[in-house]
Amino acid sequence: MRSPNTFSVSFFLKKDKKKDGNAPLYARITVNGDYKDISTKRWVLVSAWNQKAQKLSGKGDENIITKEKIRLRFLILEPPPSQFVRKISVL
Repeated sequence: MRSPNTFSVSFFLKKDKKKDGNAPLYARITVNGDYKDISTKRWVLVSAWNQKAQKLSGKGDENIITKEKIRLRFLILEPPPSQFVRKISVL
């Protein structure tokens, strides 16, 4: 029996590279248990990062810009809205 494929994206800070209270934000892409860490090229304030929710808290200008850049960079990985997905019937 074939097991189903799995895919996930999660975000985390590399706190071992922390400087001046900021740490680089990474995305971890996992496919069938194998993962790769990818830098988002953004540094965020450690105190503004919510690891459980995997997002920035706060409404500062830098946080808003970072949130939007992450959203745009990883938009391709999001599934399309259900209204754009065609249902295929099997004959």
